[in-house]
Amino acid sequence: MVSRRNLLKSIGVAGGLVSISGCLEEDIEEPATDISNFDLIPPIDGEEKLLDYSISELRDSQLSGGVGVDGIPSIDNPTFGTANDYQEDLFTDDIVFGVEMNGVAKAYPRIILGHHEIVNDSFDGENVSITYCPLTGTPIGFKRDEFEFGVSGQLVNSNLIMWDRETETRWPQMLSVGMEGPLENEFLEEFRIVWTSWENWVSKYPDTEVLLTPDNLSEIMLKTHMGHINTVQDIIHLMEHLFFHHCKKIIDLKT
Repeated sequence: MVSRRNLLKSIGVAGGLVSISGCLEEDIEEPATDISNFDLIPPIDGEEKLLDYSISELRDSQLSGGVGVDGIPSIDNPTFGTANDYQEDLFTDDIVFGVEMNGVAKAYPRIILGHHEIVNDSFDGENVSITYCPLTGTPIGFKRDEFEFGVSGQLVNSNLIMWDRETETRWPQMLSVGMEGPLENEFLEEFRIVWTSWENWVSKYPDTEVLLTPDNLSEIMLKTHMGHINTVQDIIHLMEHLFFHHCKKIIDLKT
């Protein structure tokens, strides 16, 4: 019998390409817009920063990710449970993105962020966005005040381009700079996210809140794993995994 841990590894949940941003060398362009003209802007990092690419180069390099604006839906009204709510669904070595802020600890399972990419959340009144790009394997937190961020459907260097729904500025996640729109050349304020295993996080924060998926988790598992089925053994692994998670659906496997 294949162990649940080996099952998870064999069908590739932990997949995702990791890319590394380049060295910072070139001065950024001067802001094109006076942000004082806006009644509402997100928290801006006022520290001077350098970029490998000019803003115009970033704009020219963006590509479609295959979906339109908000085609990958962000989670805008997240709900949370306790560690017990995920006893049957999270393995000890599953990756979660952990945040401890204002005395509150929360865990965001990577498998959920992989299908939504952005969670607009708050910690005791402080509004934040938890973001994750599956292609570059990068979880990054941003402070947002009253802004909401969504998935634009575009990519640059394989990285998620976010958009804010207030000014419609486009923001590459890894660079956190406005690359197109009224807030061009401004940098978002980031905060720390911990990439760790579910076992490590819950042992440090046993009272942690855990993001509940708005989807059926077994369906997420199925969609994630179907792209990795190449052999009969892969099918066995998948069926065993769904059995462990009490999936009650009938899957019609056709040759």
